[in-house]
Amino acid sequence: PTRLELGGAWHSSGIHAISMIATWLAPENVSVTSVEKELCPQSGLPIYVQTQLDWNGIPVEITVDWRQYGAIQQTELTYEDRQLLIDHDTQSIDDEGDYIECGYMDAAIQQYHQYFTTFEEESHAQEAIRIFRILSAVDEKI
Repeated sequence: PTRLELGGAWHSSGIHAISMIATWLAPENVSVTSVEKELCPQSGLPIYVQTQLDWNGIPVEITVDWRQYGAIQQTELTYEDRQLLIDHDTQSIDDEGDYIECGYMDAAIQQYHQYFTTFEEESHAQEAIRIFRILSAVDEKI
C-alpha cells in the first residue's frame, strides 16, 4: 500500500536503470525482446519486471523486484564480451568478479537533472524522449 503512489515497480525503478545505462550507451536503437512480470494481487500493479532489451545490438536484461521488502534494481548486460551486473541500489558494477563501487549518486540530481532542466538544448530533449520511449515500450507489454 505504501508504494501505490509510485505506479508500480517498472514506473518507479525502470527509469533508474534506463537512465543510468544511457549515460554511457546512447539510447538510439533500443527494442524490447521480452518482458516477464508479476502483478500485485491487491493493486494490480507490477511488483516484479524482468525485461530483455536489444540496446544498439547489445543484449541488456533489466530486473526490478519489489517482492521482498526492498526494491531490487539490477541490470545484466554483455559489453565488449564481458558480463556486467549493475546494481542500481548500491550503484556498483560487478565486472566478472571485479567489483567497481561507483559511489553514491543522487538520482534526481545526477541522472535526471540533465534531462529535465535543459530542455532548451535539443540534444538533451531528444535523449529524454528516447529514454521515455524505452520505458513506455516495456510498460506496454506489462
